[in-house]
Amino acid sequence: MAKFFDDIGKDSNDLLSKDLPLSGAAKVTVETKNDSGVTLVATGRRYIKGKDSLVEATFEPTIDWSSQNVEIKGNFSSNSEYSKTVSVKDLGTKGTKLSLGAAQKAGNTTVTAGFSFKNENVAVKIADTYPINGDPMVFDGSFVGAYEKKIFVGLTSTYTMSSGDKPSAFLYGGKLGFDQPEFQGHVHARNAVKDKKDQMLLGAGWFHKISDVLKIGAGATFDTKNVQGPSVNLVADYKFDSSSSLRSKIGLQSHPDSSKPADLRLGFGLKQLFSKNATAIFGADLNARILAGQNSGDDHTFGVEIKFQ
Repeated sequence: MAKFFDDIGKDSNDLLSKDLPLSGAAKVTVETKNDSGVTLVATGRRYIKGKDSLVEATFEPTIDWSSQNVEIKGNFSSNSEYSKTVSVKDLGTKGTKLSLGAAQKAGNTTVTAGFSFKNENVAVKIADTYPINGDPMVFDGSFVGAYEKKIFVGLTSTYTMSSGDKPSAFLYGGKLGFDQPEFQGHVHARNAVKDKKDQMLLGAGWFHKISDVLKIGAGATFDTKNVQGPSVNLVADYKFDSSSSLRSKIGLQSHPDSSKPADLRLGFGLKQLFSKNATAIFGADLNARILAGQNSGDDHTFGVEIKFQ
């Protein structure tokens, strides 16, 4: 089966980013599901944003009306953000999905219409986000072709129309991925904008399941226009037993200004299953240069995440 564009290299990206609670985050999630296809997820979170400590609560109901191939999703948060999406699957032919949604964020309301299709050889996604107020209209599209169910070539693009004094923008990218049950690898290239400066990012990711208890991965990014420095991340996940695992990560982030020392961070995530329905993850993000006695980079941060299902 073909993959959607964002799913190429997903295992390596998830290994590098998930189950590593950082930045002073404290998160509690409660999830319930019944036989009728209704899922409710409630989350409370405290996290650090800049110099501020913020508290947020979200509520995410999902209704999967499988007999009619209809799915309804909602997301409501305490910071006055919300989204609602209604999707119809397998309309006309198997693998299709039509969706219509509305969202509000930072006082701006948008409506999004989307279409996707996936079979053994191709995967396509198209979406149009129309602003009721505030943000400009955005068009998104991606295409992936699959060869022998293990080689994937994908293209993606985003076009943002001009609005007021803001000019139009066109972002694009491509991926080449190789996927086997025990191994994944991908390379990608995309343009971006950071601090109003144009970027051209080249990257690669790698994932390898060595055994039932050990997984390793890596990711690297290089900006050909040197708006941001190159970065390299290595991660390993070791499962002690059926209830405990440890994820460790080392990351090197260089600065565009070569006179500044690169940031060297050590990340750890200890995952503990207390019962069938309760899991806790304790995380730490350590500045290796501070540990070595150097006054460089951001301070250590710690976090915890608790899940009830």
